[in-house]
Amino acid sequence: MGAISARIPSFSSIFLLPGVIIIAVAKILTSDLGGRGRPEIGMFSALASLAINVPLNIILIPKWGISGSAVATSLTYIFASLIVMISFKKISKSSWSDFLLIKAQDFRDCWKLLNIKRFFKNLSHA
Repeated sequence: MGAISARIPSFSSIFLLPGVIIIAVAKILTSDLGGRGRPEIGMFSALASLAINVPLNIILIPKWGISGSAVATSLTYIFASLIVMISFKKISKSSWSDFLLIKAQDFRDCWKLLNIKRFFKNLSHA
């Protein structure tokens, strides 16, 4: 029973999923903002996350246990991501779809990078 239950994801991990997905986008945008000379935005979103996460955990964990912590964390990730995304939109003057939607050109760019890596890999084996 123990080995089987260890492989089944916790139900509360489902509550984390929305936040984890959106924070992945925010992490990339935070790096871009840092490269643009605006690293303070990442720091601000982290501090704002802390200010929200602690009270949410204090409120939700006694009521819902580990699921309450997962909900608090997911909401915090979403809040931090919104700070980063709004900042990125203003600084880069991009539309939401420019950085939130995957376009055909993105696949073409990835394909070019893969071909370049293969080219250099073949050169090193020659």
